Amino acid sequence: MRSILRAAIVALGVFALVNLVLIGAALAWLFSTGRMDGERFQRLREIVATPIETERQAIQLAADRASEDARLEVERRRLGELPRTSAERAAEIDRGLDQAQLRRRMVEEEARLLGRSLETQAALLREQQLQLEQSSLRLHERVDAEAVERRDAQFRKTVQLLEAAPPRQSKEWLLELVSTGRRDEAVRYLNAMNRFAASRLLRELKSAEETALAADLLEALRRRNLNGLDSTS
Repeated sequence: MRSILRAAIVALGVFALVNLVLIGAALAWLFSTGRMDGERFQRLREIVATPIETERQAIQLAADRASEDARLEVERRRLGELPRTSAERAAEIDRGLDQAQLRRRMVEEEARLLGRSLETQAALLREQQLQLEQSSLRLHERVDAEAVERRDAQFRKTVQLLEAAPPRQSKEWLLELVSTGRRDEAVRYLNAMNRFAASRLLRELKSAEETALAADLLEALRRRNLNGLDSTS
């Protein structure tokens, strides 16, 4: 008899140990797979520890409180919608008018500040435009002055080349100018050359046609000197 009782106790112990191991393994699996955490485990303990009837009573009590709170809110709103006195309505109208006037003054102030800002920006734009126009004018003047300087320098260099070149070569260049319609330019170069070089160049014009051209050029030089024109104009 005692051996049977002892075997039964051992069997119950083994069964309990196996259950604990299985429960521990199940909990470990739940935690490792993200199906259980501390908060859920606490809720599980509360569910197991709380009798069903006690939980039902708690739910019913929460519902009753929510219903009472809703009834009180409805009553509060109903009391807030009671008819107001004429003094209350007048005070509310005055508050509305004050708010409207305040908004109007704010709009007027914003409009005034915006207008001042626009005037300031317009004045700044006008000043920048004036500065840009002045800068553009100075740039054009500088470009024109540089162009005149380059043209004068080139003119003087060409005159020096004509004076140093052989008369026959200078004559060919002069005839080229006249044949291409640049007779006035040829007169300018002749007028700027020294008299000796100009005379040598004109003496190279020997044919009848070239002699007539030489006479025409000399007449143009005479009229030019009578009019007092500058040699590089």
